[in-house]
Amino acid sequence: MRAILLVLVAAATTPAEATVSCTVNPAPLAFGQFTPIDNAVHDSDTTIAVDCVSDAGSEQASVTVALDGGIGGQVSRRQMQSGGWGLRYNIFTDPARSTVWGDGGSGVTPGAVLTLAVPGQPQRQEFTAYGRVEGGQSTAPVGTYADSVVVAVTY
Repeated sequence: MRAILLVLVAAATTPAEATVSCTVNPAPLAFGQFTPIDNAVHDSDTTIAVDCVSDAGSEQASVTVALDGGIGGQVSRRQMQSGGWGLRYNIFTDPARSTVWGDGGSGVTPGAVLTLAVPGQPQRQEFTAYGRVEGGQSTAPVGTYADSVVVAVTY
């Protein structure tokens, strides 16, 4: 059995002309115990809450929520690590786990867009992040595997 925890770290970037302010509250994506001998995938999900407000005088604005590649740096091949060992996994935008939630680079699209329709009014949206640990990883030893993925909000 392997204990697995993925930590999502929040970040926000603000262009100089932006009139939007956001905070991000990601909950950890915990996979719990994982037994690779059965070769089955292991799924989990979590919520990323985004709270934004635009200045009262500004027009409708869009906020993009993106996830980076974690410790390994590759969105398409995320990997949790324990010492020198790794477990392949990824984070998706949909329950079918067919669309990787990325950062907009390397042909992978950011996963979520929040439209701020009412200037001056705080708006909250919760996005579900769907995780999957790939099956067939029986060579990884028992341990606690973790990754740290940055949640970047741009507007």
